[in-house]
Amino acid sequence: MDDSKQPPTAGEPEHGRGEAGVDLRDTKAREEDEEAEDQPDDPAERDESGDSADFVQSNPTLRAWMPGQGNRFRFDDVRNEGPAVYGDYARIIGSIINIGQDDRARLSADPVRRIKLKVATLVKPACFDELTQRLGRSPVAGLAGPVGTGRSTTACAALAARYGQEHVREIMLPESSDPLQVRDHPDLLQKGHGYIIRLGANATAGLLRALERTFEQHEATAVLVRDLDVPDGVLHHAEVFQKCSFDPMSVFRRHLVYNLYGRCVDGDEHCDGRCGIRYARRLFKNDLLRRGVTLLARPRECAQQAEVLATKLPQSHEELAALLPSGEVRRRVRARAILEMPTVDGDYQHRQLQHRRALRVTYAVFSGHPIAHVTDAAGLLLEKLDGLFAHPAIGRPALVHSLPGLLGDDLAGDWDGEEEVADRLRPDVATRMAQVEPDMVRALLDVAWNEFDNSRSALIGWLDALATHPAEDFKHCAAVAAAGFACHDFDHVYNSVIGNWAKDRKPALRRAAAAALVAVANLANSRTPDRSAIHRISSRVSGEISSLARSDAAFERDTAAKAWSMGFPTSNHNRLLHDLTHVARNAHGYLGHEVAGSVTRLAVDLGRAPILVLLKRWALSGDSVLEVAAGRAFSRLTTSELPFPGQFPLLALAGASPQALEDMAALWRLVLLDPDLAENGWRQLGHWLRSFRAYPPTAEAFRALLRKLVLDQSVRPRFTYWLSRAGAPSPSASAA
Repeated sequence: MDDSKQPPTAGEPEHGRGEAGVDLRDTKAREEDEEAEDQPDDPAERDESGDSADFVQSNPTLRAWMPGQGNRFRFDDVRNEGPAVYGDYARIIGSIINIGQDDRARLSADPVRRIKLKVATLVKPACFDELTQRLGRSPVAGLAGPVGTGRSTTACAALAARYGQEHVREIMLPESSDPLQVRDHPDLLQKGHGYIIRLGANATAGLLRALERTFEQHEATAVLVRDLDVPDGVLHHAEVFQKCSFDPMSVFRRHLVYNLYGRCVDGDEHCDGRCGIRYARRLFKNDLLRRGVTLLARPRECAQQAEVLATKLPQSHEELAALLPSGEVRRRVRARAILEMPTVDGDYQHRQLQHRRALRVTYAVFSGHPIAHVTDAAGLLLEKLDGLFAHPAIGRPALVHSLPGLLGDDLAGDWDGEEEVADRLRPDVATRMAQVEPDMVRALLDVAWNEFDNSRSALIGWLDALATHPAEDFKHCAAVAAAGFACHDFDHVYNSVIGNWAKDRKPALRRAAAAALVAVANLANSRTPDRSAIHRISSRVSGEISSLARSDAAFERDTAAKAWSMGFPTSNHNRLLHDLTHVARNAHGYLGHEVAGSVTRLAVDLGRAPILVLLKRWALSGDSVLEVAAGRAFSRLTTSELPFPGQFPLLALAGASPQALEDMAALWRLVLLDPDLAENGWRQLGHWLRSFRAYPPTAEAFRALLRKLVLDQSVRPRFTYWLSRAGAPSPSASAA
């Protein structure tokens, strides 16, 4: 944009940024100096035009393994009851405000997520009545037990029965922090509220007595949830123990009925609202369902299984079997049959077995990609397998075996009909493409990794060979294979390949690392729960991404930002926003674009209210880098608004909260006065101006926003000029 064409502003220097008067040209110069040692030497390696979303969308298996739009962690409650210490959203964003400036930032008391679901679906354990009685006698009670037994749900229900669901909070303690810090922050506690505090395995029962006086003075109650495998005589007199024993069918029944209540599952326009309950009753009579539910080992697994069935709504016996825990076992048995084919006669029979198995594994990994790439990648795998022996590579015979014969009936059963499918999926590529279901890809990778001896080093080397191949498709498939293997041996795969990709100079390799990490976390969260250990993987991935975000290396921070923009699922949103702030504070050059993409995706997953407050804090932080990141992220967020009726979420938020309107006006001012963002910002504002009258729910909010901008002394001189360039009619202040 030519700065000389801008009209002069009133009361601030040319290219100014509001009252601060920060010269963006000086800021850019400082960015280039600070980032020089981290920037790639080759301009072709810069990532300014790369898109992490395109990296995922171009591979069908990665698309299936990624979390969907609108993740489970969405915060729609934008109200703030009580004193607003940090603004109208203090209850939502918790400890992300004033990072490093206030001790309060280390703790937060947030509403319990999905508490209505937890209370409605609780199957009371044997200790529930005892816990309720002890809460009546003491302001602090303890609930100990093994991890995964539903202790948090029990504590939520006990406190909700005493104070009501809206008055139950969870005090978020940073990792490795002292729970006694609660005594130093009494402003966290409110009268007539119940609080849940999670403690680790090393916590002692003596904490109950130490915290009693604090909660008693504020007329509040707390339940300390402590990890303890067996009671073994170490319980406090106000602490109860929750055992592992529970009825899987009872927990599953409660969750399924809750998810189907009031839903129409038959598509009948005259539905009476009870067909969902009738559908659930039919499922309960199915013997296959009862056998599958008995395999579930934890209440969380029962809840996840109920959510899966309520979402998929299986109608046939086969569909139900595929969704139950035994469905995964059956896919693994089928994958074992595909790879453990009988020995063939002839010379080099072991080589022929390796050839077929390598081709079948590669065919699964390259699902959705041309067969030519499948055969090339299979050759790379065979080279790695040959490297395990003392003799040189044997090579592959040409024009001897047919490809459908090498793949077998299971993988090439529809070979003659796949050409039409390939033409429809990729009309620009006149070639046959591999087609394998994502769940079957997962099963084949499971068998290839776990059920053959002395092959893991070759598979690890194969992943690196795929990632360094010049073709972009090979990097997509490297992420698929790495995610599949990491589900079974995360530490080995991360330390060998994914961690190295995360700090590589090439953006495509960092995108592959981010895609692999997000896929592993999502697979761990969505996997049919036949093994409880799989749930630990998600926390491991979260820890690695947080470590990358706080790294001193720009490339590693860039990988973390790419993972967030791909939809990394996390339950600890406070730590995520802490890490995002750290990345944004050190975001120079290409990394700033990834931060903007991360903010846009998190606005979908977490909700726009906490993201709007976060950007406002960045804008007012006094840090020039954070100000630039806030403007760039808000500009991209406004561009993502869809021009359909009722789909202006930012304006709807502004209409619901006066504080949101003030925050949005400050961010718009930041964008409109930024020389790099002004042209796109004024064009987007002009689009809103042309469209807002058609949507009555957001019209009044936009008028108020427009009035604030027009009356701003810095924005007003440019208002008519930029809106005329954007092709919109030039409104006056009186019209606003």
